[in-house]
Amino acid sequence: MRAGAPAFQWNAAIQLVLSLLGVMSMWGAALFLLLRGFIRDPGSTAVTVVPQNLTLAAGLGWCGLLLLPSAGYALLRLLGRSLRPILANATVERLLMLLLLFVVMPSALLGGDWAARTQSYTWLVLPLANVLAVSIPVLWIIHLGRNRLPGGSPQRSWGAFGSGMVLGSSLMITFEMLAIGALFFLGIVMVASQPTWLRELNDLAQRLEMSPSTPEAMLNILEPYTRHPLLIFLVGAYLAVITPLIEEACKPIGVWLLVRRSLSPAEGFVSGLLSGAGFALLESLAYSANANTAWTVTVVARLGTMLMHIFTAGLMGWGLTQAWKRGRLLYLAVAYLGAVLIHGLWNGLTVGVALVGIQITGSSRDATFFQLALAAILAISILAGLIGMNTALRRAIMAHSDSDSPSSEAAPQPQNIQLEEVTNGKLD
Repeated sequence: MRAGAPAFQWNAAIQLVLSLLGVMSMWGAALFLLLRGFIRDPGSTAVTVVPQNLTLAAGLGWCGLLLLPSAGYALLRLLGRSLRPILANATVERLLMLLLLFVVMPSALLGGDWAARTQSYTWLVLPLANVLAVSIPVLWIIHLGRNRLPGGSPQRSWGAFGSGMVLGSSLMITFEMLAIGALFFLGIVMVASQPTWLRELNDLAQRLEMSPSTPEAMLNILEPYTRHPLLIFLVGAYLAVITPLIEEACKPIGVWLLVRRSLSPAEGFVSGLLSGAGFALLESLAYSANANTAWTVTVVARLGTMLMHIFTAGLMGWGLTQAWKRGRLLYLAVAYLGAVLIHGLWNGLTVGVALVGIQITGSSRDATFFQLALAAILAISILAGLIGMNTALRRAIMAHSDSDSPSSEAAPQPQNIQLEEVTNGKLD
């Protein structure tokens, strides 16, 4: 390499390639589902519309679109150029956020609820309503978590978001499938060692095959097995222990990829939030797309889950930067343990209360009510933690600025740090 020549930006090149691969994967899957959304009935010219496929196609298409800024900023970095933020006015940003929350969000919920309940124009209304009803809360959670905190350049921010959506999700699916396979093998070994369990399993399979294909009928058959100690143990171990251990390590992949960067704890927290938001958005769009007539309940219930995913990923991002920059491995251990406990508590209690509700009332509808009530309590606690973490980090930045300057007036305000980095062309 010539003396004085700028070094090739390998990080930007990798980000560009991965982002474009993510775009092609998302849009390819969306196109496949879009084609499967209209099925011609055999022997006739009638066409059956599958709203779930169209809704999921819209969600995947939207996720692919959100990966384009990551690719664009990475390309600009390779070309040695910068781009000023499109929305730099704080007042305009607040007005837009309020418009989304109090006008667009209620309209999306009402329109989606009407389409899901009446089955009128579901294929047309629900895809757009689903994208808006899931995306706006994610945007608001990010807004609350990163409020006046330095998060780095737009390239870093969009890269963290995209990596959480694509790499984080891929890693989680891989490891969780391996965990499910291990549990399934363990279950087979235990059932094979008990002849009575094997007979019960065969009897259950025959009853399910002969029963009507309705949720209530299947619930009546499966309800006695929800009390089985082995089933409770396996489900509880997977949802409350194994899943949190895997997901909390993989979700902040956007921070793991910045291991060589000298990130501040606030920047690590924000990058973790964005990485968790990418995963939470993709997961929630997929869940709510298959909710059928329970779309509204599913979207509302997912609000707390998205909040939990984003906050715990931010907590992990903070812990990772504490370990890298200051050598505080204990902080990382505490952050990981805290994230796993929050996640495990969320999964364990919500599923546990649902099982109790089914056993007491015999109704999946009442179980859903119990889930929503518990989710609301936990979500409020997590929201308080998110705002508290943001406040603590802002105070730490202000205290550091005051200690480094002769007067408080000369100290830079934390909300200007990111804008100065961008306008000066600093992309990493």
